[in-house]
Amino acid sequence: MTETLKDWNFTIAGPCGDESLDLEFRSALSDNVNYEPRFLSDDEMSKMLKGATACVLPYTKEFGAQSGVLHLAIGHAVPVVVTPIRALADVVSEFNCGVVAEGFDSTDLLFAIRR
Repeated sequence: MTETLKDWNFTIAGPCGDESLDLEFRSALSDNVNYEPRFLSDDEMSKMLKGATACVLPYTKEFGAQSGVLHLAIGHAVPVVVTPIRALADVVSEFNCGVVAEGFDSTDLLFAIRR
């Protein structure tokens, strides 16, 4: 997967919540990845979204709320890619504002990003 994404630029933002995963992210960073492991203010998110081609929200199965980032992305007319969390998928479908991945793993997410 790394080879196919080397020409893209990414920002990974938001607290990780898992120290070992955080260390893994940090060790795998490359020049095309900006890692911001913290909550961003609405102003910071707005600035980031203004330059974005897409917003990928890889929430896990355990996520049971709404996403403020999803609504900010919609407000900035940035297409979103979400995992199949019902509440998020319903918003994406209703507003026709992106793609819902088939599942939760990286292959599903990559396929959805490419669509």
